[in-house]
Amino acid sequence: MNSSKTELTTVARASTSTLSRHVRAQEEAWRNTKKLGSLLGDAEDVSRRKQFARAALNRMWTLWLRTSQTSERTRVRLYNSYVLPILLYNCGTWALTKGDVLGLESFHRRQLRQVLGIRHPRRISNAALYKRCNARPLRYRITKARRVLFGQVLRGSDRNPAFMQMARYFDSSTEGGWRGRPRTTLPTVLDQDLRNTK
Repeated sequence: MNSSKTELTTVARASTSTLSRHVRAQEEAWRNTKKLGSLLGDAEDVSRRKQFARAALNRMWTLWLRTSQTSERTRVRLYNSYVLPILLYNCGTWALTKGDVLGLESFHRRQLRQVLGIRHPRRISNAALYKRCNARPLRYRITKARRVLFGQVLRGSDRNPAFMQMARYFDSSTEGGWRGRPRTTLPTVLDQDLRNTK
């Protein structure tokens, strides 16, 4: 291990929950820290993933996705192979609110419409778009990735940092609670996923 390259990050919550998003982002600088290709803050990472996916689609559009040169099926397959993994990289670690998920799905549908060449005067419903592209809403892929990650943590060693953090989270805490609405965290989202399992 090279100690000169070791970076320490302290994760601490802002003191009050009534702060605006911008003030909280300044106080919680750890949210913009990059680890293994992802930012630690979920909303920040989703925003960054959208930028990367937009850039990847634009690059791919200039090379492969001309509507006159490639079939619709090929364009959708290329999008699913090259752009969608960039958008959903490390999505199993995201604890997104319903609004964040809806925004991400809206972005995904916008990109699918761009791949199909559907612009303003022409319209297509979301259900017809998913059927035409043989796709599903992203919430299902995100939930599956979250469950896979959770299973890997549970099957892993009890010395694994993720397992130790999970055990610490579920230990009875003597710390006081925070004011305001509880934040959406990965354990709460996993709990909702498991409750909604049919």
